[in-house]
Amino acid sequence: MDFKDFTAGKDDNGRRLDRILHKILPELPSSGLYSAIRKKLIHVNGRTCRGNQIIVLGDCIQVASFLISQSKAQDNNTNDKIKPFNESDIVFINEHILVVNKKSGISVQPGGYGTSLSEQVVQFYRKRHVDSSISFNPGPLHRLDRFTSGLVAFSLSLEGAKWFTEEMKDHRIKKDYLGIVKGYLKEQETWTDLIEDSNSDKKGFFTVRISDKGEKAVTEAIPLSFSGEKDLTLVQFKIHTGKKHQIRCQSAFHGHPLYGDSAYTTNHSGENRSKFYLHALRLTFPKDNPLSIPEHLEAPIPHDFEKFLSLNLINWNRQIIL
Repeated sequence: MDFKDFTAGKDDNGRRLDRILHKILPELPSSGLYSAIRKKLIHVNGRTCRGNQIIVLGDCIQVASFLISQSKAQDNNTNDKIKPFNESDIVFINEHILVVNKKSGISVQPGGYGTSLSEQVVQFYRKRHVDSSISFNPGPLHRLDRFTSGLVAFSLSLEGAKWFTEEMKDHRIKKDYLGIVKGYLKEQETWTDLIEDSNSDKKGFFTVRISDKGEKAVTEAIPLSFSGEKDLTLVQFKIHTGKKHQIRCQSAFHGHPLYGDSAYTTNHSGENRSKFYLHALRLTFPKDNPLSIPEHLEAPIPHDFEKFLSLNLINWNRQIIL
């Protein structure tokens, strides 16, 4: 019987065999995996094995080739439905972290509208990292709404995921956004509110609301330019916490909703707009960080965002606050 060999990489070290096998044979249920182990269709280092066996770096996992063929055929059918990842959208990549300039209209997580960015990144990773890890799959390290464009970071290693998560938790990674809001924001404001999930489901997703018992959200809103004719302000948002819909909710609550954000306001001067303009412009990382990520990463403003600024006479000198 033919077997295919898989060598455990550093991100497989310390994981259970059955967890790794679920990545090798994603379409095979747990009962099928354990049945294959009992029938000696799966070995570790040429020996019989157990599903709960701990794998260490360098172990050779051997799987009957016909099991791989069956799973690969099913996996290829799934991959055919995934729109390819546009590599020109990569802002930064190394062995630990991938940072992508997400387009407005694409969901980060699966289950939304069409192919998600996460699915595209997983497909991209599998094609280029076949030997680095059996069980590891990249995942988004923070969130962006479907209609928010800009920088999203994905983990490409466990080390990268752990470091990024810790830095985010301790607020050492800074995030700056550009947004277009209704009304004239005259001067810089700092909004500190408590945000909680709302019970109201609008257009297939749950919004959030300001309350007296939610989680603390802090946002700096810095006006960059104003259009008196259209009553719109271009704002730089610096968020000090990372709550769901933080900018959208706080902007509306403080009298300056994002222009076109139908989930948090219905007053758009009679215009029927289905999207808003919010762009994750910049990520700032600690200097000399262990993952060798540059201190600043920026994503170019999308063409439609630029066009809207021009058409609505919002003259901006391209400067943002450091």
